[in-house]
Amino acid sequence: TSEVIEYLLQKYPQAAMAQDIDGNIPLHLGFIGCYEESANDKMNFEVESNLRRCIKILCEIEPMSVLVRNERGMRALDQASILIADVWSIHVIRILTICAERGESGACWVSGIGPTLKMQNHRKAKIIPV
Repeated sequence: TSEVIEYLLQKYPQAAMAQDIDGNIPLHLGFIGCYEESANDKMNFEVESNLRRCIKILCEIEPMSVLVRNERGMRALDQASILIADVWSIHVIRILTICAERGESGACWVSGIGPTLKMQNHRKAKIIPV
């Protein structure tokens, strides 16, 4: 769950960039896990909400993680698009990828996403240079 991931990342923040044998980081694995749930007809609001919370947590801790490519050369945005993630997830990852490609951190922007997973005070959210 997102609570477990948040707790672990508070204790070990570098885990957000830890890669498995296929080069996937937790951000990749979130989309893979969500896709597997949907393939088993278990995709529901709870699974989707958990993925969204995980994206928010992971990208606040390591906003440049969106640029990490796995062994197949795929970034989180590529996986989200191919694995048919929800529109919200793709939108957030796309914005963060654009920021990271420009050398900017989208961490402040992501932190503006409130508990309902909607942007709050989006006009005040800032993109900061890295």
